[in-house]
Amino acid sequence: MKKIATLPGNRGVQMMAKIEADGGEFMVISYWDSIDAIKGYAGENYTQVHDLPRDKEFLVDRESLVRHFALDVNFWQG
Repeated sequence: MKKIATLPGNRGVQMMAKIEADGGEFMVISYWDSIDAIKGYAGENYTQVHDLPRDKEFLVDRESLVRHFALDVNFWQG
């Protein structure tokens, strides 16, 4: 998470967790200046998941594609 937050063009990152008795789910949401900024980190194949070194030890079902959305409305109050 800390590495993602330091990448050029990254505006922030969040991790959501849903923990249950038999396991858990995690979702990472990162905010970027542009698709070009994401490509600067992930390359032209930016829709493919880039595994972290220890992902195979911990992930049972892993996503193969990253979904990208444009922020349309933001009513975040800090």
